[in-house]
Amino acid sequence: MSKFSERSFGADASQGAAGSGNSGNTTVDWDAYNSHISDTVQDVTGCGEKSPVPIVGIISGIVDCGMREYEPVTEEYQKKDPTEKKANGFRQKMVERGKGVLSTLDDGTEMITYTPTKAREVLYFVDFPSITVDKGQFFGDSNPAPYRVMVGGEFKGVPSRPVKVTGYPKDNHWYCGDGSYHVKLAKASGINVKEGFRQDQLLELIGKPLSFNIEVYISDKGFLQEKVNTPNRLMAGISVPVYDEDLLFYVGFYDEDNDPQSLKFLKKSVKEYIKGASNYEGSSIEKQLLGLGDDVSQKPSVIGTTSSTEKVSPSKPSVSKEPSIDFDEEIPF
Repeated sequence: MSKFSERSFGADASQGAAGSGNSGNTTVDWDAYNSHISDTVQDVTGCGEKSPVPIVGIISGIVDCGMREYEPVTEEYQKKDPTEKKANGFRQKMVERGKGVLSTLDDGTEMITYTPTKAREVLYFVDFPSITVDKGQFFGDSNPAPYRVMVGGEFKGVPSRPVKVTGYPKDNHWYCGDGSYHVKLAKASGINVKEGFRQDQLLELIGKPLSFNIEVYISDKGFLQEKVNTPNRLMAGISVPVYDEDLLFYVGFYDEDNDPQSLKFLKKSVKEYIKGASNYEGSSIEKQLLGLGDDVSQKPSVIGTTSSTEKVSPSKPSVSKEPSIDFDEEIPF
């Protein structure tokens, strides 16, 4: 039984409802750090740039980022791409409901301007038990652990891939959108979603093994690139590597049971993103993060979380570079 069986992500979600943490003043050799990650992953998997390899991953954690409010967006109203059929329908409904305003460019292209509906967001983390990295050694605290990736990584110090928790009501429950990333993970995890995947089932994903395509390398400009995409169900006969379930975690927005260690090891970018939620003030997680102190370390978790240098310059970790991320999922609304 999962250690999260008695905890709940919360129904009606779309409606709003081991290592050291002491960073000290260690001078980090980011080039060596990035090379360690890239070389280790490549040696174990054989992956490389434009050469993704499928490998068993464990959904190790979910972080609730709270309710988010969005700025107005302007985009082409009806796109010709066949994959835009669902998005075209959404934009059409926005106009029909009076929530979208149409305009026409000089070349005749019809555009729509609308404000996306506020939504709850989560971040997913994946561990790869067959790959052991030692991120802590670069911070004076050696701690070999399974390789951990925050799905989507980050761009300019902000998580690049928070996933909206939206969907539809049915039988007194709120369900995740059928084409959402949540449902794709559930299918790949072997969860029966024939009747839909309820939003209050999200924690069932934690600890589930599945296959991901992984592609890790150092770009020609010296940036560490980590791509994890295309979740698929494990093929019959594929064994799951031994994994320490004590590494599994969940951080809830209004959850008094949040583990202090899990909060402590969240990257600064994740903590700051959480603080930007519209419902942050007065939440349980606000009190918990304040309890950690004002000194939010730049040091990455040495239990396998991604580094602050991932997708940024290794010589200047505060300078970000846009990553090449495969957004192969359907539009999250």
